[in-house]
Amino acid sequence: NASVRATRSPSRARRWTRSWPLAATLAVVALLVVVLSPNSRSYGWTAMLDAIAHSGVVQRDTPDGVRWLALSDGLVGEETHDGSRLLDVSQKIVLTRKTGESQVQRRPLPVADRDRLAAVFLLGDPFEESDWQRLEGLQVTDENWSRVTDPDRHEISLRVRLKTATSAELDLQMTLDADSQLPLACELQNDISAGGTLAFSYPETDVAELRGRTIPAGLDVVDVSDTA
Repeated sequence: NASVRATRSPSRARRWTRSWPLAATLAVVALLVVVLSPNSRSYGWTAMLDAIAHSGVVQRDTPDGVRWLALSDGLVGEETHDGSRLLDVSQKIVLTRKTGESQVQRRPLPVADRDRLAAVFLLGDPFEESDWQRLEGLQVTDENWSRVTDPDRHEISLRVRLKTATSAELDLQMTLDADSQLPLACELQNDISAGGTLAFSYPETDVAELRGRTIPAGLDVVDVSDTA
């Protein structure tokens, strides 16, 4: 019996050793399934801004025109019947051109971070210094998300609460694409501006073309003061 037991032990050891690579492979596969599963993804304000920055340009309609944001480039442009405006965070300037004129007005812009740039694009007038001042100290104080229950819509409902340095609160109810995390629509409930629902689109036009269309190169530029 002792000899039988002695011959079995190495055989069991070999089977155990051979099973290790398979067990390790199955464990790695199981981990990847959990990590890469859509159900394991987390959604939030920062992740949404990252998606917008990588997308190139996001656009929304205004009462009399269209406004676009290129977050990674720090640019906001607006085109209306009365003219066009371009905000450039990197250069800290706002350029304004009235319809039919060949002259562009340039004025300084306060320093702005990414959160404020995105928020002022959504909530207010990015080209007015007063709106930048009202959003000073902006930070996220609460956020939560859930999947839209409609099986035909692969979307996420994201609720974000932001607060400014003056304790004004801004509640955003965002609808995101579940895969790209890009915003599709936003409902505003805040102390800064009138509420309402915004819809977003993502034009194929690149940033350089949009910038050139909003404020064409080669025009005369005149510097004006903040109060002009």
